[in-house]
Amino acid sequence: MGVAAKVGTYAAAGLAALAATKSLDQNKIAQYLHTATVKPVWGDVKFGADGEWAEPRFVTVQYQKITGKTLDQFSDPWKIVILDPPQYSSGKVIYPYAEALK
Repeated sequence: MGVAAKVGTYAAAGLAALAATKSLDQNKIAQYLHTATVKPVWGDVKFGADGEWAEPRFVTVQYQKITGKTLDQFSDPWKIVILDPPQYSSGKVIYPYAEALK
């Protein structure tokens, strides 16, 4: 999720910058990104002077409702439950995990 969220955030930021600046000029896009707050589905993100997130975010997740043995279900966002930080929580931890299999 962390990697996917970060990549998705940069994609959302790029699209927002293109829409806002109506330009492909890198300087205009950079200026926009250094001043705007991007609003992807996993929470607002603002970029710092170095281009990284102004407020780092570590997200803890648990995959739930996993059935069978196929890998494709791990890319299903409906099976990813955000546990922490609380302001982005989308569910509760299932513990012990064997309970999730019932």
